Amino acid sequence: GKDESAQRDELSKAVQALADCLVEDPDSQQRVLSAVKAKVSQFEYDCGAIPFELFQNADDATVELGQIAVHSRDEQLPPGAQRFVVEVSPDTLRFLHWGRPVNARGPVEFGGEERGFGRDLEKMLILFESDKEPSKGLTGKFGLGFKSVFLVCDRPRLLSDRLSLEIVAGILPESWPNAQEARDALNRLAEFHRLPGTLIELPGVSDRQQAELLGRFQELAGVLVVFGQAIRSVEMVGGTNALAEDSLQKSQAILPRRFTWKPSVICRCVEVEYGQLAVAGEWGTETGALCVRSEHGALLMALGPDGFRALPDRIPTLWVTAPTKEKARLGFALNGRFAIDAGRTKLPGNDRTNLDLAQNMGAEVGEALSELFDRSRADWGIVRRQLGLAADLTRDAFWRSIWLGLTEQWLGKHRDAVAALAREFVLALLR
Repeated sequence: GKDESAQRDELSKAVQALADCLVEDPDSQQRVLSAVKAKVSQFEYDCGAIPFELFQNADDATVELGQIAVHSRDEQLPPGAQRFVVEVSPDTLRFLHWGRPVNARGPVEFGGEERGFGRDLEKMLILFESDKEPSKGLTGKFGLGFKSVFLVCDRPRLLSDRLSLEIVAGILPESWPNAQEARDALNRLAEFHRLPGTLIELPGVSDRQQAELLGRFQELAGVLVVFGQAIRSVEMVGGTNALAEDSLQKSQAILPRRFTWKPSVICRCVEVEYGQLAVAGEWGTETGALCVRSEHGALLMALGPDGFRALPDRIPTLWVTAPTKEKARLGFALNGRFAIDAGRTKLPGNDRTNLDLAQNMGAEVGEALSELFDRSRADWGIVRRQLGLAADLTRDAFWRSIWLGLTEQWLGKHRDAVAALAREFVLALLR
């Protein structure tokens, strides 16, 4: 029976009281933060997922910046935006990108408000809040990515254009008063100073946590820049090589600090790219690689002088921009919008949607390889040089290596969900 204005005043006071409680009462802060951490852990996230989740968010922001650039000025995405930087210092990690800033809507006629661009911060902090759609070229959909930072940091900080804040109790943004050093770092590491950039700072991360957090990311960053929607460079700045000792023994090489994908286009009518893949293996720190892109996804194969070269076992076969934790060792990698669980660990068994996606990808990649095959028949010498193959390698030997490389690891063996997907993909490709 109260009038509306009185009720609104009452609600406003209650919200303010809750905020005061979260800011001023350490016990309340810890209880809410612990609940957020428990929810993130429930979906099998661990600290090793953090850099991949932040990369994915940065990649989506870069895609959106490109959409705004094309709409506003009929320009392509600035090269300085296609970077993701990890800065390592004692007890602190920073992750930087130069995609669309948090809450930036773009020009009015672009319709950023209708796209939800003004609610970025809210979606970052509320559990399961996400409106990303694959049809828009975006990857994240669970709304849990940014929350993974709370597994290693109680008060993460964010600097993005005019926003400068730290997160209290896992949910409440408060002003970050001493952000000048972070702003200087953003400017220092920028390549294109017209872009304001975004920096996420995680204070209080120990050396052991840093190694655990960055080890797998550094191993897989070379593939990440191939499968990203827009980002083509990952750089590690400061600190020491974060790879664990056993990872170094597996790779037999120390990985570089910068990972880039700068391919040449082999077939103009379809997207067949050849470049140097920054993945350590028995070949050293990098290898030639062929990436075939299609409407539904992409195939990545390493190439050596004799043709197909199996990717190391530690490289997951299945990717959804970022790697899954599936253990199939098939020697090549597939990237697509596969249905996976929130923690990126598993596929639903024999999911029809995933099988259909694999078949569509296979048919499209098969068309692209058919064009490459025709080119190799017309002028094998040029194709051989473009792919970095040995001068005495015959065309037939090259294609035989491709067919064997794509089939040997799953033919006649027990098929789990990933191997079943790979089978559907390869059979559609061969048809």
